[in-house]
Amino acid sequence: MKLEALPYLCCPECRGDLTLTDDTTREGEVTKGSLRCAACDRAWPIVEGVPDFVGDAGATEVVQTTSGFARNWNAYNQIIMSQGELNDELFRDWIEPLDPATFKDKVVLDAGCGMGRWLAVSAKYSPKALFGVDYSAVAHTAYENTRHLPNVHVIRGDLFKLPLKQEMDVTYCIGVLHHTPDPAGAFDAILSRTKPDGLVCAWVYGKEGNGWITNVVSPIREHVTSRLPDRALSLLSTALAYQLDAAGRVQELLPAGWSLPYGAYIRYLRRYPFDYMEHIVFDHLIPELAYYLPYEEVLRWATKNDLFHHITHRNENSWRLLASRSPETLAAARGTR
Repeated sequence: MKLEALPYLCCPECRGDLTLTDDTTREGEVTKGSLRCAACDRAWPIVEGVPDFVGDAGATEVVQTTSGFARNWNAYNQIIMSQGELNDELFRDWIEPLDPATFKDKVVLDAGCGMGRWLAVSAKYSPKALFGVDYSAVAHTAYENTRHLPNVHVIRGDLFKLPLKQEMDVTYCIGVLHHTPDPAGAFDAILSRTKPDGLVCAWVYGKEGNGWITNVVSPIREHVTSRLPDRALSLLSTALAYQLDAAGRVQELLPAGWSLPYGAYIRYLRRYPFDYMEHIVFDHLIPELAYYLPYEEVLRWATKNDLFHHITHRNENSWRLLASRSPETLAAARGTR
């Protein structure tokens, strides 16, 4: 943990200020110690450089989902983090129409940062401070992947009880809300840490365009693949990745205007190296928690919070939401001022 992170942190239980105690600090980096609340006197450890506000707590399905993702991301960490140009392209696609140049000199939150791939991308756009929060122990992998970046701070924390003050100028959340027990509540939680005139950007699975997945694949995932040993699931993911790759090649040969089912998504997957595609398939099959959300639900998140908003359909099977309480901030982010 870098000392510069401390003024932004707060107690996740009572919102009190935190004090650093019993620390080992070298050149501004805290490798171990404790963060104690001045108001309620609760304390949280700093473990190998990462403040830990989670510990071993959590519902069974939450632990299964987050730990499954963590094992997958750790296994594919090298191939994922090595795709710098591709990761930048994908990140821009997921947060469209938000331009990451907006991050310059801002305080930015990556809500559900995984192994830190988007932190590595976002840091290039010169935010004043960039916070990555993840529920699972993969936060330690994110820390190792980004500790050399002076403006990046990684925390292990719960999105529903974020240990952050309301100081975020921009919050983005890519592929995380639909893997929580309460996607709407999780959206409200990240919004609560964003400044009133700040921006929130979220990408979630869509119900529209995913009927086959929700009716056929999801029951198999919930009752079968999420319970498979990692080795068996890895072999299955490899076999399915070969089929997706073959489908992508067929899609590219089809005449203009012709498309396979999920054609837009299959074309999108062809951008990835094969190992990266295996990781994506594993990611889809491992979680017990995964909601496919209709447009009306995503719209409700914005309207109930009185947010000015812009919602787009991505690859005909997912939703991107960009929102703010300030119409001027939203217009500037979309380049429509």
